[in-house]
Amino acid sequence: MVEVNRKPILKYVIDYWKEYVSEFIFVVGYKKEQVIDYVSNLNINYKFVEQNKLRGIADAIYKTKDLIIDDFIVVLGD
Repeated sequence: MVEVNRKPILKYVIDYWKEYVSEFIFVVGYKKEQVIDYVSNLNINYKFVEQNKLRGIADAIYKTKDLIIDDFIVVLGD
């Protein structure tokens, strides 16, 4: 939850993409409570998936397989 100009970088990412997508899926692990608390207070459609062990981006994307039914975009938020 690193901040730039008193806003988390994640906020900049969300603000940009919310004009192009209708739903966000966040893969959380490290500092998940902070991310969940922050995102839960935003006015967006979201879901969370937990990556218990850090096994890379491919594993993180794989964990979302049951939630994705159409085209998707992968954006790193850290």
